[in-house]
Parts: sequence; C-alpha cells; structure tokens
Amino acid sequence: MEDAQELWIPQPLPGMNDIITKCKGKARLRNGAIVAGMGYSSMKSSWSDTIRLIARATGFGRVEKGHFTFVYVEPNRRRDPDNICAGARKIVFDALQEAKLLQNDGWTHVLDIRSHWLVDGDSPGVGLLVHPSRVFERKEVEEWLKNKNKNHK
Repeated sequence: MEDAQELWIPQPLPGMNDIITKCKGKARLRNGAIVAGMGYSSMKSSWSDTIRLIARATGFGRVEKGHFTFVYVEPNRRRDPDNICAGARKIVFDALQEAKLLQNDGWTHVLDIRSHWLVDGDSPGVGLLVHPSRVFERKEVEEWLKNKNKNHK
C-alpha cells in the first residue's frame, strides 16, 4: 500500500463487550480499598505493551495526522462487527498514544476512520493502515491481506 504505514496484530483484540465486562470488575487493594475497573486497566496495559512492541519491531513510525483504515479479521462470526470495531479501535488508538506514535486520537490527528471486517479462521488479527490522504476500500484491504499472508507463509 503505497505511502501507507502498516501494522498487523496477529490475533483478535478485545471487543467492547470485553471492555465493559472488565470495567465492571472490582479489585481489593493492599490497604483494603475496593476499586472498580482494575481489570480494564490491566487488560489495556497488557495490550498497549504488545501493540507498542509490534509497532516498534515492524518499523511503524510516528503519525502526525492521517486517515486510519482498520481491518478486523475474525476466526468466525460469533462477535458482532460493532462490538469488534469499538473495542479494538479504542485499544489500538490508546496504545499508539502511549507509545508516542500518535499525539492524540482527536479531530486534529485522526482525519478519517474506515473499518472492514472479514472472517479467516487461519489468520485472525487486526490490521491498521494509515495514509496521509485517504482510507482504503474493501477490495484494496482484501488484496493487502492476501499479499501479507502469502509473504508470511
């Protein structure tokens, strides 16, 4: 994908339902206080570390502003697309900010967002394509995935 930065996370990310479930969880601190949402904090931290390491290992660079195309490849159709997209996108944007690869996920830096979802039981994961001037259409994304999978086999 010419002029695009590419990031591939080789497994599905938590969906919004997973995030909500983690937010409802409670933890007891050493001082005896009970704090809600600790499960989400731990999950977010773990995924941020993973995404940061993948981004650095693959040469994904800092994005000043761009058009973001997300590709959600699921192993099956069990999760709803809105659940997949909302949760995974939140985790990816937060991870990029924590890694200092994206200053902010607000209007100035995120110019457009497009989401595509597919099923591939052999190669599930989440792809991100960031381009300075456009998002990618489904046919382009499918071709990118085909080439990515061919190069990694």
